[in-house]
Amino acid sequence: NPHAQGFFTLKHVPTTRDGWLVATGTGLGPFISMLRSGQLWDHFERLFVVHGVRERAHFAYADELREFEAKHSNFRYLRCVSREPAGPGEISGRIPAALADGRIQALAGAELEPEHCHVLLCGNPQMIDDTHEALKPLGLVKHRVRKPGHISVEKYW
Repeated sequence: NPHAQGFFTLKHVPTTRDGWLVATGTGLGPFISMLRSGQLWDHFERLFVVHGVRERAHFAYADELREFEAKHSNFRYLRCVSREPAGPGEISGRIPAALADGRIQALAGAELEPEHCHVLLCGNPQMIDDTHEALKPLGLVKHRVRKPGHISVEKYW
């Protein structure tokens, strides 16, 4: 079926300035599809893709995302690696800790501001839970149909 279904679609995402697409491992897949469709630009002026993996060899779609970054000044591809030292332009450690201490925001050159951002989380359920907790002190809350917020999630298991 060529049409996305379920609740982790752009139909349920509010329009705002900054879109933060945060994934671990294969959780990047839905974001790649969204990027390729071009529809993300209908919702966001700036996009930040944050991808976390254990080992650098698992950065799927890295070439495509680097190419996308080279073509779009309002797009950033941010990488976190948890079981190897960080390479150039990468962050060492897990995504939730890197958000909590501001390393991701520093690398992105942008803050996660409730009035200007929406975060989409996809991948490992523990990353999603921990990232949700890390975002709470920033004033970001889960987005619901009847109670709009700043965080949409898709857990993979």
